[in-house]
Amino acid sequence: MENIDEEELIDIAKDGEESKPVRRKKPNRFVLKFIKDHNIKAGRTKVPMYLLYYHFKQTTAIAWQNKVSNIEFGRNFNLFFDSFTNGRCRYYLLEVPFDMSKPALKHAKAQYKRYLTYRKKKVEEKKAKKEKRRMEKKQGEVSES
Repeated sequence: MENIDEEELIDIAKDGEESKPVRRKKPNRFVLKFIKDHNIKAGRTKVPMYLLYYHFKQTTAIAWQNKVSNIEFGRNFNLFFDSFTNGRCRYYLLEVPFDMSKPALKHAKAQYKRYLTYRKKKVEEKKAKKEKRRMEKKQGEVSES
């Protein structure tokens, strides 16, 4: 076997792609508890994210207080399960102990849409308050001049 000196090893290492260690986000404890309590596992059933989020909100009352958004819920769920999108909806392939009947899916989707409308309204109110404060501050600076 041929001896390789340090400089050659450094050159070989530089030629290869530099890989950084992947930092995985620590999962939200409420999402983790939801997965463990309901014994959710990877499977073959196509489950929409809005159904999972609906059950999460129904069974985890504390989540309302901690404001676990649908986006945060999805990001945390992606740490454990593979997802795919079909149109505008995200799905997971799972073994789920939830009711997957049409009325249950329809109800969950309606609740999810109400939640999204509520969140959108809150964001718009926050933006309006911020803009109002900015305008008041700007008027105060103009009147001082």
